[in-house]
Amino acid sequence: MRLGARIFKTGIAIILAMSIASLLPDNIGLKTLAGV
Repeated sequence: MRLGARIFKTGIAIILAMSIASLLPDNIGLKTLAGV
């Protein structure tokens, strides 16, 4: 259960990061994804 929750939270974080990056200019978006 703990492992599943960790994967679930990580997946949400990745989706949020990608959605935020898509709203920003490409260069800033790439830097944001690299930071994650």
